[in-house]
Order: sequence, then structure tokens, then C-alpha cells
Amino acid sequence: MRRAEYEALLPQVQKLLPGECEIQSFDVTDTPLSQILANARSLPFLAEGQILRVKQADKLKEDALDELEGYLKAPFAKTALIFEADKAEDRGRLVKLIQQFGTLIRPAAADRMKREAQFLKAKLTEARKTITPGAQKMIFDMCGESPVFLASMIDRLVLFAGDKPQIDEAMTQQFDEDWAEVRIFDLSNAILAKNSAEALRVLNKLFEMDDDIYSMLGFIHAQVKKLWQAKVLMEEGLAPSQVIARLGMKPGYGADNFFRALAKFELSRLETAIQDLHDLDIKSKTGRALGKPSLEMWLLKITAPAALPSLSKGRSRS
Repeated sequence: MRRAEYEALLPQVQKLLPGECEIQSFDVTDTPLSQILANARSLPFLAEGQILRVKQADKLKEDALDELEGYLKAPFAKTALIFEADKAEDRGRLVKLIQQFGTLIRPAAADRMKREAQFLKAKLTEARKTITPGAQKMIFDMCGESPVFLASMIDRLVLFAGDKPQIDEAMTQQFDEDWAEVRIFDLSNAILAKNSAEALRVLNKLFEMDDDIYSMLGFIHAQVKKLWQAKVLMEEGLAPSQVIARLGMKPGYGADNFFRALAKFELSRLETAIQDLHDLDIKSKTGRALGKPSLEMWLLKITAPAALPSLSKGRSRS
């Protein structure tokens, strides 16, 4: 849903820039705005223009907004910035800056989460079922950023619910643990165990449910980003229970084994993996990646016995 809006906007933005455009994606929770704006002030090698997609812009702090305002007063003419925000207040400073220096675009329907909730409700109404708020959040967590994956997951959960009219947290947890062919942490666990065969098996199962490479990239990015966030928090000295609470992770998934494996996994490998996903996303959009085979190669790299260096340099995590 969000991806469709973004891709519909891209051609309009590209028309405003000269020649072939380089497209990069950043997340302000991963990359400081100062670094994003440094990229905005100069072009990559051989590029004639560039588009920088900035995710979770509603999380920018006041000092970052000061820096953003300074850039917007004297922007680099060959760079276009696209800011995405789920919860930006209408009277907030970010919205005011966008209205002052650019164009504010609102989705035709509400934000992504609201539309996913509407989609979920419609599917369940058709099946004559309801869902509790807690179970709904669990389903969204399981599906990451893949709406097609969400549709398939709802269909399977409806079958699992049988004659019961309401889907609650306990039922969703049982579905996730005992019945779903692929569970939320299966891919993460295979990566942490550096089990290439299991990781490829899970990927194949995921592609059976959603064969769209862009949806799959979004889902896998959400999984690996959560691993990276958990690893960073662990290295800052937080206990596993604190990490679970900070990231909104559910505790009943074998936390002891998960955190033992994560403790042995290199932070640098996770950072390289996120960078490689970012590069793969760009290559997919420009026809330079081979879809599923490219993701399989990515999985083999991250699960290799020894960490391999990234093929890309000089770009930030998306």
C-alpha cells in the first residue's frame, strides 16, 4: 500500500530532475538526518539527479528539524527529497516545513496502518469473524510491510479459527506456533543460527504466500532491522526483557535461545545485510536484480560461516 503510493509518485518527481536519477532510501531511526542531508548536497558518481526517500520522518527531533529547515532554505537543485510520516501532526513543524518549501501529499484513504486495518476488517467480515486489538497487532507484526502477505495470512488464520467467531491473542499465538507454515521469527532464527538451508526453506515458503519481490524485500527488511535494533540495545547493556519491551516483541517465542544466538552474531554483519538489502531494492527497481535468486544469494551471504564484506560502499542503511 505504502509502496504503491511511493512508486506512483516517483515518475512525477523524476520529471522535475535532469537525466537519469539515482534513488536511495533512508530511515531516520537508522541514519542521522545530517548524513542524509550530506548525501542530498552532492550527487553520486555519474548520476544526473537523485531522489532520496526518507522514512519515519515523524520521528525527527527538534534539532534535526532545525537542520532540515536550514537545508530547505538553500536546497541542492538536483536532489528531490520525499519524506514519509505516519503520525505527523497537522500543526506540527514537519508538516509546516513541507507546506512551506514543498508539497504535502496525503493518501487518498487514511494512513497505511488504517487502511490495513480496514482491509483486515473487510476480510474478516466476509468470513463472519471479528478480531481483538491485540490479535490484530500480532498479525501486523507477523506480516511486516507486505500487504499481500497479510491477505494470505488472514486466509490461513480464518481456516485455523474454524467455527469460532472471534480471533483473539491466544488463538493467534497458537496459530503462529503450531499451525502456520512460516512463523514470524523463523527467518530471523535461521539467520542467527547461520543455517543457510533453513533460511532458504523459509524464503521459499514466504514466496509461496507472496511472490512480489518488493513486498518480500519490505518483509525481510523489517525482520533484519529488528535483529539489528535488538543487537544494538544488547550492546548498550539492556537486558533481554528490556529489549523485548523496547521493541514491542512478544515474549513467548523462545527468548532465551534467541538472545543467546543474537549475542554471538556480529553487529557488522547485520549492518552489511541491511545495506545490501537497500542496494538490492535499488537494483530491483532498475531491472538489475534477478528477484528471488538475488534474495537467495543475499541469504547465503548473511548465513555464511564467516562474514563477507559488502559489495557496496559509501551508502547508509535504509
